Amino acid sequence: SGTRGVVSLLLSMGVYMLADKGAAECQYDVHAIEMHAAGWPPVVQGILGQTHSADFDPAADMSEQGRRLAHRSLQRLATRFRSRVQSELVHTGGGFQHWGFKAPVSMYLLPLWAEVFPNCTFIHVVRDGRDMAFHWLQSPVKRYWPKLFPDHYAALSPHAQRENQLIPDHGSYFGRAYVYNVPRLNLAPHRRIAELWEASNLQVQAAGHRLRHSRALDFVTVRSEDFVTTFANYLGASRAIMELLEPSMDPVEMCCIVKSHWDHEHASKGWGKSSKNYGKWRSAIQAVDRKEDPQDRNSLYGAIFPLMEKGLRNFGYYSPPKERGGMIGAAARSPPPAGGGVGASTGGG
Repeated sequence: SGTRGVVSLLLSMGVYMLADKGAAECQYDVHAIEMHAAGWPPVVQGILGQTHSADFDPAADMSEQGRRLAHRSLQRLATRFRSRVQSELVHTGGGFQHWGFKAPVSMYLLPLWAEVFPNCTFIHVVRDGRDMAFHWLQSPVKRYWPKLFPDHYAALSPHAQRENQLIPDHGSYFGRAYVYNVPRLNLAPHRRIAELWEASNLQVQAAGHRLRHSRALDFVTVRSEDFVTTFANYLGASRAIMELLEPSMDPVEMCCIVKSHWDHEHASKGWGKSSKNYGKWRSAIQAVDRKEDPQDRNSLYGAIFPLMEKGLRNFGYYSPPKERGGMIGAAARSPPPAGGGVGASTGGG
């Protein structure tokens, strides 16, 4: 999928990617048990419980104690990361210049990464929110929607605040799309997914642009789909990343590397399976609504579309018929600050 596609590109560039040992190692997942026995969620929930946003100022939006606890957790993780990187450097004889890790949930901590890993590069990978609205795995909604939408959460009854009420335990598949329709169609969970997707990704992008402008870190947003669709999209997204990590690389050499990697990925057995996971939202809309009408507020699509329209437009996933042709390119970046450098680590969001 898209995040693993980004990891694959980074590996081809010689970036050393950290990964948990065991089953997750082949997917390059990092669960951050060095911070907490339960990994990322308790730490992220504690921070968002104070900031209620992914775009925050740690000094202004967090209590002194909360900021100190967050720093202690992240520094513990950073120390462990640096130790593993140093061991790998010794083992390989210094065979890489950059290192990084993949953890989508880490996007909620972007302002803190600027303090823990100054001058790092953060790669924000976004996926079409409509696909996310019909994905079966919705633990982030249970964990983080109440923190980003505290007023909405407080307005619910105690029964409705339970995790299995925020997101039901059961639904049905329509093709590859998952719909909460057991025992009957429930629009509320899909609305929450839409709200969380738009708020989270727009806030992360705003924080990234702000921190990049202040030269606290480097930042780029790329679309997951661009790593499993066409070569033109793949080239654009790949170049956006490579230009940050290797700004002095010859453009011809860069294109050759990308083309070689594209050929390898496109020929892999998993390519067809990954590409079929995109655009699955349409099978849900067609099965439930029979038509794709974002203006019909009584339909499944009409229930979620207004809650993510701004995000869909911003990331180039939607434009009204009269505006077609004005789609955003493969990667959305802020203008580079003059003389901005790239740090030694990369983070995936």
